[in-house]
Amino acid sequence: MTRFELKHLVRDESGNMFVAGAAALVLFAAILVIVLEGGRYLQLRRHLQTRTDAAALAAGQALNACFNIGTGFADETAADNFIETAAKSYGGVDYNKQFSSGTTGYVFQSNSFATPAGNPPLGHECFVDGNPLNTAASNLNLTVDVKGTQSGIGKFFFKGSGLVTAHAWSRVQLQVIKDLRPAMPLAVPDVNPKHVAVTFVNNSTGAVLTGCTAPTLGSCTYALTGPTSSGILNAWSASPSFTMPATDTNVGMRVSIGPDNGDCSGTTTATPTFTCYDYGANTGILAIRSFSPASATPVGAAGTPALLREVTPTTCLQGNIAGGTPYFSTYQTAANGNCDQVGVTANVDFPSGVSNKSVQVAIAQNGCPNGSGGYSNMNAPPAGSNTWSSDPITLPAGNGKYDVCLSWSYAGGNSGNFNAKQPVQEIFSASDGTDPSRPGGPILSAGFTGATSPYSFAAGMPASFNVLLGLAGGVHVNPKCPGGGTGKTYSCATDPTVLLRTANTSGSLNYAIDCGQIPGNTGGNLYQMMRYGCGNSFSVNNNDICPDTPVPTPTDCAPVMTGDKTGQVKQALNDRLGVGSNDCQPNNYPNTSVPGDKRIVMLVDTDFSAYLGNQGGSGSSDVPVVAFATFYITGWDGAPSQCVSTKNEPPPPNSDSKGNSSNLWGHFISFETNGDPSGIKCPGNSVTPCVAALVR
Repeated sequence: MTRFELKHLVRDESGNMFVAGAAALVLFAAILVIVLEGGRYLQLRRHLQTRTDAAALAAGQALNACFNIGTGFADETAADNFIETAAKSYGGVDYNKQFSSGTTGYVFQSNSFATPAGNPPLGHECFVDGNPLNTAASNLNLTVDVKGTQSGIGKFFFKGSGLVTAHAWSRVQLQVIKDLRPAMPLAVPDVNPKHVAVTFVNNSTGAVLTGCTAPTLGSCTYALTGPTSSGILNAWSASPSFTMPATDTNVGMRVSIGPDNGDCSGTTTATPTFTCYDYGANTGILAIRSFSPASATPVGAAGTPALLREVTPTTCLQGNIAGGTPYFSTYQTAANGNCDQVGVTANVDFPSGVSNKSVQVAIAQNGCPNGSGGYSNMNAPPAGSNTWSSDPITLPAGNGKYDVCLSWSYAGGNSGNFNAKQPVQEIFSASDGTDPSRPGGPILSAGFTGATSPYSFAAGMPASFNVLLGLAGGVHVNPKCPGGGTGKTYSCATDPTVLLRTANTSGSLNYAIDCGQIPGNTGGNLYQMMRYGCGNSFSVNNNDICPDTPVPTPTDCAPVMTGDKTGQVKQALNDRLGVGSNDCQPNNYPNTSVPGDKRIVMLVDTDFSAYLGNQGGSGSSDVPVVAFATFYITGWDGAPSQCVSTKNEPPPPNSDSKGNSSNLWGHFISFETNGDPSGIKCPGNSVTPCVAALVR
């Protein structure tokens, strides 16, 4: 080969394209394999994540088990097993089957799944330490972490090069529901005010007191602090101080309850932002007597009047106030609704040396009795004392203010009435806390402490003491009794039945609202809403005022349903909960975890005084939707006879038994439902419905 030919051969590049192309083809094939293998792995991982999300949401839907430990589930372990079984079912055991090869397993926060770094311990699904008796907020979990693992996944191209594993992690949490379409047209009055205040007035004129120290509002209104839980009551307190007015003046304490503090010296009923008690009167629910002490007005010689100093009425013992107070309600009375421990003590100074001394007491309404009728003798004081005491007197609850009247006499025909036959003190008989217009409204206990004799102070002297009020606990979940039976036979002192008034031909309070009809049904307006549920949704009114501006979507004010339609309500409940012509749905209470239980309904929760002026068809208005509540119906008026005899609980004592009402009764419960989450963690032992939210 010549030099020219060799040089030409070296410079010839015509075959290099085939070599470069072959190399590129190999490289592209490798990249393709890697992309396809990696894409397949990512697809498998995404599918595993989807199944893990489904498992977590299923676990979230099963968290209702947490509210039934001791009734539907023996303990935390049983509840955890139920929740985790539901998760596995929707994670591939029954639904959302595994894609491709390998084995899927799930672990949960209650067993081998370690808490992620930087996060607090997760513990069990329901209660962190697994103890449902530990109700501290820090022990309430209602969260499920699910870790999904698909192991032993074979490679598509390199089957002999080893197996791979995919991981996924999801977290679900129960959160308060954001808005709700109620299951029934009921807005339950809830005693959960933002503010409570007391105003001190002259009990004879209703005029506000002067000479008060550092009032919160006006000249003598003091804001109370609270609430703090005290049994079934919510306690509120304050420490007012003022100068006592002239001798024989009764100072009355009026109470405002509502979204704002109020001066009740010029208001007898309700305003848009507060309601005054006692409702419909200008006097107080407690009284303080102003008297002249012996140092200022010594008793005279024989033939002059006896002088009255301190007067202290007492009634049934309060559950949250040491000693007796002049105020009682059904919270303190016996089962018959009577307080048989009403009494009065009075310090009386008689002229020295007189005989046949006597003090008489009358406890009456609408002023002191004329003449001597209605008075009874008090017990003479022990030697060295001037304190007279009455025998126990029985009064019924729910009657309002009673006047305490005293008279005196001694030998020689000397006699008279103290305070010119005007009341010298008062006793207040409050009701059961279910009706804001009845005596005392939601105030179940009231009293003063912090002074030797807090119901009597010397005229012109400072009066400093503590005010203690106990309001009805409002809409809340009562402690269940796991051993209290079930259904009709359920009996539990800590979980009594609660009455909801829907309509009553007597015109008393009812809780019906117009929540809209669901299209396609027939019957009267109230019937359709009771039978099929509400057509409209509502959101929470944070201001507790209607109309609320700007108006949110959905609205946070519910129109009142006027008129008494007892027939529609009874028929709707029988059609909704009935089975055949003479029976009804099973009553599973206290177990509220039975799937599809038709006795569970979700309702609107409104301010306690919102219905005042809007009941019994007396007008149309709106009530604020302050929250939502879940209720388990265990009975209703007009239920089929077989249902009454075998399934329904008997009505509570405050139910109307005259046949002219359409009430229902049962128990407020904690419950999980479907809906939009609010981002606020479910508080647990609360009537507010909660929903499962995927948070990771």
